[in-house]
Amino acid sequence: MALNEKIESLCKELQLPILNKQHYELSNLS
Repeated sequence: MALNEKIESLCKELQLPILNKQHYELSNLS
């Protein structure tokens, strides 16, 4: 259980910068 939560939080930490980067690049393009 705890390991799954750790993995989920890691995924969220990894995904957020990716989403922010994509949003940043999209707003630069427009």
